[in-house]
Amino acid sequence: MELRVRKMGVKDIDTVAEIERNSLPTPWSAQSFLDEVNNPLSLCLVGETGELIIAYICIGLIL
Repeated sequence: MELRVRKMGVKDIDTVAEIERNSLPTPWSAQSFLDEVNNPLSLCLVGETGELIIAYICIGLIL
């Protein structure tokens, strides 16, 4: 199984938000992920095998 890491795009947000809802008791909303994807001080990545997203991370600079 090969893992490919790439920048999260707007098209990934629904999938990432679904993973988040199924994994955490207080998940981020899809809007929160959209805000981070569009924030120049944040970096959001997804990990995928084939076309299936299996991981994600968002990091941001807080001033």
